[in-house]
Amino acid sequence: MDNTFFIIDGHALTYRSFFAFKDNPRINSKGFNTSAIYGFINILYNVIAKESPTHICVVFDTKEPSWRKKIFTEYKANRPKQPQEITDSLPHIKDILDALNIRRIEIPGYEADDVIGSICSNICSPKINTYIMTPDKDYDQLVNDNVFIYKPQRHSFGYEIITTSKVKNKWGIDTPKQVIEMLALIGDSSDNIPGIPGVGEKTASKLLLQYNSIDNIYKNIDSLPEKLKRTFLDNKEQALLCINLATINCNIDVNMKLDDFKIQRFNIPKIEEILRDLEIKTLLTKFTNMNIHSEIQNLTF
Repeated sequence: MDNTFFIIDGHALTYRSFFAFKDNPRINSKGFNTSAIYGFINILYNVIAKESPTHICVVFDTKEPSWRKKIFTEYKANRPKQPQEITDSLPHIKDILDALNIRRIEIPGYEADDVIGSICSNICSPKINTYIMTPDKDYDQLVNDNVFIYKPQRHSFGYEIITTSKVKNKWGIDTPKQVIEMLALIGDSSDNIPGIPGVGEKTASKLLLQYNSIDNIYKNIDSLPEKLKRTFLDNKEQALLCINLATINCNIDVNMKLDDFKIQRFNIPKIEEILRDLEIKTLLTKFTNMNIHSEIQNLTF
């Protein structure tokens, strides 16, 4: 398969890059923290150089409340405020992406996972291998024979390719789509999705292997042990809410086609201008070194 599409979760990679330098931040002569920018662009460059994608894009969340926040005001309410250094870095990261001619997408009212899910479902095809670059477990529900998670490994610069079999083994389920049901049952502390009280991973896995879905659990509610039955009956409305919150919306009209994501030549003069101003000289060398640049086959047409 010749085509390879990398879809990058922009905010997730920005956060990872920033906190990677938490104990030794990169500060330029102007007192500006360039940690997030350096880490993001360095990882992006290495992915392009190593994986030689034919198509690429970066998807960001927006400031506008998502549809999940509108139906559940406590959604992500437990998360700390975004560090100001990340807020200040994002415009520079986006400027660099523009100079790299890498498509970036932001759709108000939708989180990055919804946009990425819609791209995978409506734009990608079995003729292209798609890799979603993110550490976020929610994306496991999107994995299939041609869609994989390109997951950064903790405390290292390596990556793990998450396949269908890995998703099933990890969660103890029959299909990646059941990740939605798992998250609805056990909850998700990072997104403040409450789940069903007292239902952990082992119980949830057992229930899904037996009944396949939460809907079928309720259709067979009388077959559950009395205590578990009462728990499900008392939390039916919450269970339905959690399914909604955990489901990635794959039906957004992104209004693009696959060719819109083809990798393009870099605008080297613009990149030089931005990186010189930020004083990120090591990255400047990478992008302007023609020997390294020529190794990226897809950029030398």
